[in-house]
Amino acid sequence: MATSFRYSSVAESMAMQIKRLEKKLKAIAEKEVPRAVTTALNKVAKPLTTSVAKAVAQQEKIPVKVVRPRVVHHRATINRQATYIKSFARGINAARLLSDSRLTKNMGRGTSKKGVTVAGRQFKGAFINRVQRNGNVFVMTRRGKARYPVDVIRIPIDEALLSVQLPLARDRFRNTFEKFYLHELNFRLSKYVK
Repeated sequence: MATSFRYSSVAESMAMQIKRLEKKLKAIAEKEVPRAVTTALNKVAKPLTTSVAKAVAQQEKIPVKVVRPRVVHHRATINRQATYIKSFARGINAARLLSDSRLTKNMGRGTSKKGVTVAGRQFKGAFINRVQRNGNVFVMTRRGKARYPVDVIRIPIDEALLSVQLPLARDRFRNTFEKFYLHELNFRLSKYVK
């Protein structure tokens, strides 16, 4: 009789261990794996915004600080395990690329034959002027020979963004996502190994 009691207690302890193990595996599958995926996605995508901004700025010969706010990272969450980089491809106002001293020095002087040079580009017939309505300064050009209408000159960045963003994102995710994911998963699983 004593031997049967011992076997039943061993069976009960095995059943308890199996239940504990099931509970751990369920917690790992439902909590830790999604958290590891989310963290890995964000760790890969966040530095990508700077890389895209640098590549576009280098291609268009403009400062990175002007492009950087136009590339935004939307974070992944546990409920939405997807991250994406949004880029605003509207052209950059040419006046933002000129120094304040140059803007004030050349403002209101009218159109010269030479025009205005911005980011290595020469805009013939362009001029710098302040808009009365809101006081902002722009580099403008006339559409024809008449005084009006005038257009604000913008440096286009849409083609550079299209040519840079997707290849950089694919390359970064192929090369680094698995490394970050395994690191995060190992870190999160370490508290279950006791």
